[in-house]
Amino acid sequence: MRPARAIRALAAIAAAALLTAVPWSRAGAAAPDPVYPAAQLADLVAGAMQASAVPGADQTRPFGANPAFMPDWDHDGVFGDAGDYAVENSTQTGTASFRYPCIAMDGTVTYRTASGGCVPGDRSAPFLTGEATRLRVVDEFGYELAATLFVPGEARRAPGHRLPGVVIADGAQASMQTFYMYAMTLAEEGIVVLSFDFAGQGQSEDGGTGFFHDFQGGGVGGDCHPTRPCMETEDMVRWFTGAPIVRNVSGPQSPTRGAHDPALNPRDPALPASRWAA
Repeated sequence: MRPARAIRALAAIAAAALLTAVPWSRAGAAAPDPVYPAAQLADLVAGAMQASAVPGADQTRPFGANPAFMPDWDHDGVFGDAGDYAVENSTQTGTASFRYPCIAMDGTVTYRTASGGCVPGDRSAPFLTGEATRLRVVDEFGYELAATLFVPGEARRAPGHRLPGVVIADGAQASMQTFYMYAMTLAEEGIVVLSFDFAGQGQSEDGGTGFFHDFQGGGVGGDCHPTRPCMETEDMVRWFTGAPIVRNVSGPQSPTRGAHDPALNPRDPALPASRWAA
């Protein structure tokens, strides 16, 4: 999926994955929840995507991670350095800060400050930040999928509120890092974003069959075509909304390792995180 096509895809996923807002509040202390009609959220997502997809920011194949949109995974205060890439290209989990990007028409990237302006990343400035979390989620076939959760800084500063959420499913020609700039832009709009790689892509498991094991069929269809990407997207939406991921035992790709059976793996506590949610 090219980034230019992601506007339509994300708008559809936003409508499908509308959380009535992701709960980021402690029980008994929640403020009245805002209303996020699906059409309103889809318009917000499309607008943020269009704002990011300026001509100079468009990427050409092969898609991949851009240091301008890399969280500070190694916590050294420098964004997009070799240490951050080492973590990004591993199976490590953890959290890191990310800055809200401001993308100019020529592709120049600066970052939002507390004053509301945008300055280059090498300046000493009070940058506004959100929090990114690297995750490993077990899908219905028993494979660990790599994912990154982007949480707006407001969730840390105002834990009594609930936020809308969007799941980004990348395509056959792009890794989840390709969409980090969109995820960070959406996070600045107050949206929680989950980006992930299908099995056989990025740091997700491939079952030993090589790249894009995810396009092998098997399993149940229903309204979803019997292909791995479609079903794994459903799995990630279920995880994102707190619904259980049920092991698929109807197809040849069923997991054989109990340790990777989603029924035996408790839901990762990062969403909702105990620091922010009930």
